[in-house]
Amino acid sequence: GKSPRMSRPCPRRTSTRPGTLSVFRALTEFARHYGPWLTTLENNDRIGIVVSHRQIKVDQWGGIGGQYFTRLWEAYMNCLYARQPATFLYPEDQPDLRRFNALLVVGQRYEIDPPLAALLARAKKQGITIFADGTCRESLVKDFTPLGVAFDKIEKLHGFNNDVAWWDFPDALLATAPTVARALTAVAPVAECDQPEVLLSERRQADSRFIWVVNNTSPKLEPGQLWRVQSAIATRPPVVANVKVPVKKGEVVYDVFSGKPVSAAFAADLHYSHARLYAVLPRTIQALDLRAPKKLKPGQTFQWTASVPGIKAKLPVQLVLHDGTGAVIEERFTTTGTGTFTVPVNATAPVTLTATELVSGTSAGATYPTRDVKPVNV
Repeated sequence: GKSPRMSRPCPRRTSTRPGTLSVFRALTEFARHYGPWLTTLENNDRIGIVVSHRQIKVDQWGGIGGQYFTRLWEAYMNCLYARQPATFLYPEDQPDLRRFNALLVVGQRYEIDPPLAALLARAKKQGITIFADGTCRESLVKDFTPLGVAFDKIEKLHGFNNDVAWWDFPDALLATAPTVARALTAVAPVAECDQPEVLLSERRQADSRFIWVVNNTSPKLEPGQLWRVQSAIATRPPVVANVKVPVKKGEVVYDVFSGKPVSAAFAADLHYSHARLYAVLPRTIQALDLRAPKKLKPGQTFQWTASVPGIKAKLPVQLVLHDGTGAVIEERFTTTGTGTFTVPVNATAPVTLTATELVSGTSAGATYPTRDVKPVNV
């Protein structure tokens, strides 16, 4: 039968795409546990790729969309492969440049428009190094540092509707990423990794950093072999990546999904999960402090506060409110901080509130006496 379109959110159980519903279930469960916390994290990229509004307006078809678009995408992917994840910067947004150590100008073929010129001038004044790739017109970027790479490889590979691109694209990126990495040696990479196609990115929150390790390893089987069972776009061979994270004195690294501390040099097992998340915290998690009123009344809305002593960053937590029989009244996944619960008027006393932070698995809880509500005969 005909396979359903990829845009359909819930394929039938008879879908010809095996495992689709299992993927959706796992993704939903992950988002339920960690989604509220992940929205509080901030980007920590130290490389910026500037985007020219003028180049976008005159872009011509080519590559995987437009020629300029494709060159920007190739630059972004090269930075990922070089362990230097990048952020696209739009001059119209008036971006804050303080966290950036270097900017890339890519595919600039026409005179730089005034907003972009002002952004680059501001970056130069702040001492940020500006690189230009080989696809730029030389006369326009003569004041910038040559990157030593031209991001024009992907546009020549005919990537549209072509599964072979998933063999060609990685080869093209792996050929140029080392040159990009050497050009950006003055910028500290997210981490070191021995698997060239395992990608790293970093988020931050207050005094902590959070590092994603993602398996993007391309299949090594020939198309004639792989296509007997699956397409290349949907295949990522399992690997174990040896990662070394730069840490300061006293900092501790946690494997978030296992809840266990690891050393600064660790093995990320990507056999059963395409990604793992690691937390770099200023100190070991020793306790979870949970506070709430000592006495509660039926129907009362009360405030709780959860914190990890010595750590300013928000961490993911699970809070569960139980009644006197052990039944769950309400479960919530959120972050350390403050929130509220409401005790139902008919809850069996006493109620118990427990909290578990989801980085190390440390828990705290307390039981609060409440009076039972006597039934009223009407």
